[in-house]
Amino acid sequence: MEERHRQLRESAKAPWIHVFHSIGFHLSLSLFTLLGPGRQLILDGLKSLLKTTPNMNTLVGLGALSSFTVSSFAALVPKLGWKAFFEEPIMLIAFVLLGRNLEQRAKIKATSDMAGLLSLLPPKARLLVNNEETEAGSVVEVPSESLSIGDQIIVLPGDRIPADGVVRAGRSTVDESSFTGEPLPVTKVPGVAGHFTYGVMAASAATFTFWSLYGAHILPPALYQGSSVSLALQLACSVLVGTSLGAKRGLLLRGGNILEKFAMVNTVVFDKTGTLTVGRPVVTNIITAPCMKSAISSQTEENALSDMELLRLAAAVESNSIHPVGKAIVDAAVAVNCHNAKVIDGTFLEEPGSGAVATIDNKKVSVGTLEWITRHGVIDSLDQEVEKCNNQSFVYVGIDDTLAGLIYFQDEIREDARDVVDRLSKQNLDIYMLSGDKRNAAEHVASLVGIPKDKVLSEVKPDEKKKFINELQKDKNIVAMVGDGINDAAALASSHVGIALGGGVGAASEVSSIVLMRNQLSQVLDALELSRLTMNTVKQNLWWAFVYNIVGIPIAAGVLFPINGTILTPSIAGALMGLSSIGVMTNSILLRFKFSSKQKQIYSTSPNTKIHVDADLAQQNRKTSRPY
Repeated sequence: MEERHRQLRESAKAPWIHVFHSIGFHLSLSLFTLLGPGRQLILDGLKSLLKTTPNMNTLVGLGALSSFTVSSFAALVPKLGWKAFFEEPIMLIAFVLLGRNLEQRAKIKATSDMAGLLSLLPPKARLLVNNEETEAGSVVEVPSESLSIGDQIIVLPGDRIPADGVVRAGRSTVDESSFTGEPLPVTKVPGVAGHFTYGVMAASAATFTFWSLYGAHILPPALYQGSSVSLALQLACSVLVGTSLGAKRGLLLRGGNILEKFAMVNTVVFDKTGTLTVGRPVVTNIITAPCMKSAISSQTEENALSDMELLRLAAAVESNSIHPVGKAIVDAAVAVNCHNAKVIDGTFLEEPGSGAVATIDNKKVSVGTLEWITRHGVIDSLDQEVEKCNNQSFVYVGIDDTLAGLIYFQDEIREDARDVVDRLSKQNLDIYMLSGDKRNAAEHVASLVGIPKDKVLSEVKPDEKKKFINELQKDKNIVAMVGDGINDAAALASSHVGIALGGGVGAASEVSSIVLMRNQLSQVLDALELSRLTMNTVKQNLWWAFVYNIVGIPIAAGVLFPINGTILTPSIAGALMGLSSIGVMTNSILLRFKFSSKQKQIYSTSPNTKIHVDADLAQQNRKTSRPY
């Protein structure tokens, strides 16, 4: 009976099964793997070797080819007595390709946050439809996603651009906020920056490709030859996740090295106007030199007209300025319908941080600081006590050689300004405030947000702000400058980390390392925490990569073989290499959860503190919300 069962089992075995155990099949499968899935990997490795710039593919390719060659000799020349191991090149390439596939999936997951920026695009576009018979065009509103290559669209002043394109005709101002975080309109004309834009895009793509594929060449040869994929990945992956997280939360980071620099910052310098304040000042009072009476409380028609005339002339000068104070003066003039004065062409002159001057009705009108109007021939004759009115900011107005009066204004404090300053101070960061405003007004704002008076610099010009940043850097401080780009672009550029709020001007977006696209000061805390968590992840990944090399390289070299006979085959080494990469990628992906958890912890504020801050802000807002 047992013999019968044995015969049945043997007859049930298919004869072709033995083919899979034959040397010929193993050789063919190994050759197919090298010429098929592993072809690109091997060719890349050999090309790099011929160029004397070997990479990881060179190591993998040489390992696979050498094992295949030795196994082929063993199969073709049995007299040699060598053992054939065709499974080694197959398993080695399989593990390497599997690891790379998982890496790519992780990278795609890491960059998925970038897709959230697409939600900033406008939902509608004005499509220009040409009529072939009349050669005239009509404008039709269509969904932005329905646009195709070659369509012509109309963009009106203040519009957001619904798609990439080239300006063909016309001149307009457009909103680039979805790309630069800059909400102020930017002038566009045909061909203004087409070549430059594509050049920057090409340079960015080339930079990313270089560091992704060849950056690991700068690593020490001993570590590099150990095929440490994890060491090459640890920085790139962590920074990739960090920058994508920043983009999702409205932080435009101009380069991965910014995260490293910001994590080391120990000094933060704030600009006042447009940074700690919202940057939308309103005129609260006008005092004319002859009568010293407020325009709001004027008793006679003559005084009122005098104040109106002062406002009318100042508004005409400031109509050519983009400074928030200038806009406030123009808005006040429009509100009382006295904005009909015209500047004589070619007479307007503006100096950032000082003021503006122009000729109106054959009168030389200067608006700005005392030093500015004095430089243009005005003689100071105003009572100094008047200048200190209510800790408010003000500008001088001069007509010809006479000091005509002062225009007072106040700006609203940002709701999150005090909380941001408090939290940064608790992290042992030195906080400073720079302002071109008068000392009383600057110190008043500083007191509201919690900055000591000895850390306030007032009446500073743009070049002096830059010099102050340089002085801090000379004392070995790592300085971050937070501003809106109005009168502080030079300081932003000279600091280690320049941070521009989205409500600033184009100069800030160009020179800043970080742009707060949501125009919220609290994003400074987000950026700082993201930088620190990212660099901690980089250090963890670096530690793991070095441990992998220090332990793995000797084992791969056979150091354990004399002790217990342990030796790594190429396939096992390939598997471990893939696992090390996956470990680094996984730790980097976990940065998402660490950052989200840390944000919840940061913004869990006690109710009492919040009520106290809100009460102060409410009182300040009531003072500044009074229209002129």
